[in-house]
Amino acid sequence: MDVENDPWVKHARARLASSLREPPRNKLDQKLSKTIAKEDTSTHRGLRDFLTAASAICVDIGPWAADCTLRR
Repeated sequence: MDVENDPWVKHARARLASSLREPPRNKLDQKLSKTIAKEDTSTHRGLRDFLTAASAICVDIGPWAADCTLRR
């Protein structure tokens, strides 16, 4: 997954590019770096939730159901 395509990252990078004052710029830059390093963007969380759900379906119902879920 290319984290640069994440909507939050795009928004944060746009805000960072338009920020002229140093203190807010540094704080935003640190938050962006920390979020990317921790893989804590909304897209990352969504993918983790999807994987958790597919794994639970695989255990509860079977691989065929998980496969069907993944193909949707």
